[in-house]
Amino acid sequence: MVSGLFFGLIFGMKGIGAAVLGYATEQTSIKYVYPICIYLPIFGVFTLFLPNIGVDKTK
Repeated sequence: MVSGLFFGLIFGMKGIGAAVLGYATEQTSIKYVYPICIYLPIFGVFTLFLPNIGVDKTK
């Protein structure tokens, strides 16, 4: 059940991302959208530096 939930969430997010990039391409040009796509994986790397807000188990 959890894997189905995650797969559904991921495919939904990809669909929304494709629609947003398609809209941006139609409004501007493909030459404008390609550099944006180059920097998208860097945002994924930045998630490694997010703080851990998990529950403190020492209490």
